[in-house]
Amino acid sequence: MIDSRDARIGGFQFLDFVQAGPRRSAKTVAEQRELYLNPQGPAWAYYGPLHTGFRQAINSPDPRSKLDSVVDRATATDKARGASFGEARDGFLRLLPAGSTGVRVKEARWQDGNLTVELRSMLGLRLRNGQLLYVAPYVKKPKLTQDNADVLLYLMEQTVGKALSGATPVMWDVRRGTEFKLRRNTNRQSLGCHVRGQAAAYMVAWNQAA
Repeated sequence: MIDSRDARIGGFQFLDFVQAGPRRSAKTVAEQRELYLNPQGPAWAYYGPLHTGFRQAINSPDPRSKLDSVVDRATATDKARGASFGEARDGFLRLLPAGSTGVRVKEARWQDGNLTVELRSMLGLRLRNGQLLYVAPYVKKPKLTQDNADVLLYLMEQTVGKALSGATPVMWDVRRGTEFKLRRNTNRQSLGCHVRGQAAAYMVAWNQAA
């Protein structure tokens, strides 16, 4: 039985909360809570085929062909969805380093109190020089900012040892073809306090939605 006092969400869902801001954050959490506690399970993921396509593309000698197929299938049923998938495909291919290969990533979790954030849909890449990247492909319409990216990058940095040891965490805003990393001079202690504050705020909204 699911304990309604506990929240278990994905990293991108936590990022949705952070990006929502004070006016929309409570509604965002209420919607996520309804999906989590629904006995029929979470709703079908709108971007699920795109994330699957990314995993296939990084292990293919022809990544564009793999992603073209995903876009074509989406366009056949919903032109607007196909257009958004097409933007994501183009940005992803611009960001994908030439000669890189896919590496298996383990699912990792970050926990704070009653909130568990599961880092799903992440990608692992090995570059030509042997460097490893732990990639979070952000596919949503709202533009990603460095401040908001830092929240998920912090969680990735905290859990990368389990997910893909030795890798550098990066976020790709694939709709715009932009890469984000934690800056070397980022104060990790201050950022950690901010992230835990966001986690606490999430749980307040979660319990209020009961």
